[in-house]
Amino acid sequence: MATDNDALLAPIIANLAARYPAQERATIESYAQQAYQELSVSADAGTDAYLPVLIENAVRDRLAH
Repeated sequence: MATDNDALLAPIIANLAARYPAQERATIESYAQQAYQELSVSADAGTDAYLPVLIENAVRDRLAH
């Protein structure tokens, strides 16, 4: 079953999977879900537009370390 955030996360996950081919896709998906949950709680109408960028940066930081 698809969730509401699938459309938001799918391109982020695809981009990061291509950028980090050595990482398991499941790990990237998990990190993206976690970042979405953490960041969407504090997002409001003014920051919603930046949510994809914030999620991708958060996941990229975790994958790089």
